[in-house]
Amino acid sequence: MDDIPDFKEMELSVNEFKQEHFDWLIEKSKWQSKSFKIVNRFKKQEKMNERKKHFKIGTFHGTLNPVDGSKEAKLRNVIYLIGNLLLPLTNTKKIKIRVIGYEIPIENKGKRIDILGYDSELNPWIIELKADSSNEKIADIVNQINDYANILPLLLPGITNEFKNKFFLDLKLTNNIKKIILAPREYYLKQDKTSYPLVSDIYLCSLARLQKVFDSENNLILDSKLNQFDELTLKIENR
Repeated sequence: MDDIPDFKEMELSVNEFKQEHFDWLIEKSKWQSKSFKIVNRFKKQEKMNERKKHFKIGTFHGTLNPVDGSKEAKLRNVIYLIGNLLLPLTNTKKIKIRVIGYEIPIENKGKRIDILGYDSELNPWIIELKADSSNEKIADIVNQINDYANILPLLLPGITNEFKNKFFLDLKLTNNIKKIILAPREYYLKQDKTSYPLVSDIYLCSLARLQKVFDSENNLILDSKLNQFDELTLKIENR
């Protein structure tokens, strides 16, 4: 419930709603707007629990450089095939991320994680990819990746079970989920850097030591150099 301009907010469960609350809502009041917001958390929880298998862990699906594919799809495929990312936090502290899957479906319909990996402490890493041509704002991508991070803990038992069945390794991932937005530097040049401190728990990264990721015809440069890399180094843009 909220009350504008003198803003008030409160939470009530369904069985706590009484006639007086509806009377409050329809009461005539000059210069005042009143509203209810009803959230069905139980329905959302049930939806998030739907996915229990077929997360496509350790599986390559599709073509490496799809002719009609998006830039994100081409970049995603190459990152998955290289399989290792290096995130330098400082000159002495670096995190290695092992990629275990891409386009990970986290609901039966809709949401998919672009890249999923884990580090030496078995923390899961969600990596959301964007192309240099993307017009999405950082704030919108942050909402998207945070949504994935809220869903993922419910699905980790199924993901680890699928990993074990395919690779015969018992991978006990933690619930300490880490997040990266990965895009070419050209994407960040279009963004308002004053918004960066608001996403301090998400690493905004580009690919380091690469002047260009795509050529003039939007072909991925990395795929022709695939055998030259055993890992890709990331550069943190929001620090």
